[in-house]
Amino acid sequence: MKEAFKDAGVKWTEFHAKRKPRKMLEIVRYVRGHPNTTQWEINRKCKTHVQTIFKGGIREAFRAAKVPYPKDRKVYGIAKSDVRKSASDFQNEVVEILKNFGYVRTQVRTLHGIADAVLTVGEIPIIVEVKDYHTKPISEPEIRQVEKYLSDLDCRTGVIVCRRRNASNNNFKIGSHRILIKTKDEILKHGVVVQWLGL
Repeated sequence: MKEAFKDAGVKWTEFHAKRKPRKMLEIVRYVRGHPNTTQWEINRKCKTHVQTIFKGGIREAFRAAKVPYPKDRKVYGIAKSDVRKSASDFQNEVVEILKNFGYVRTQVRTLHGIADAVLTVGEIPIIVEVKDYHTKPISEPEIRQVEKYLSDLDCRTGVIVCRRRNASNNNFKIGSHRILIKTKDEILKHGVVVQWLGL
């Protein structure tokens, strides 16, 4: 691992010496085989926490693996205030639209995280996640996260709302759960909630 770090131009420190070299090597190999992987995927596949194994987190893991860190991560991260504001504004826009269909609760805590919103039509709840993506497609981990929310809150249908419909598949069935990917414009259409409920 010392040689790998030297080749990658990353300084080897006592911090790294205290980590498990085998786990570090496992992460490096995984990153090399999956150059577009995310921190969540690394942690799940390697059964670890990359942020504790590598002092610099996922970026340092990519450097050690000699794999370029995906450029679009810089664009879609929420570190910058303007990006945070855009995401917040978009979420508020979507929530206001949803209020026309039923009762809306926001920031709903579940066993596996916090759902952006729960729209209740009659007595039927629908999980709604809002993603302020302009070109980035919805990832499988994000779909799986919504499926966890559905299980936690005993709901059947989840909807991910984004700015552009850029995924090849926009209708997912996982067990008894259904997850749809829709744009803001699509949820403005009359009768959309009836479609979501499968009525």
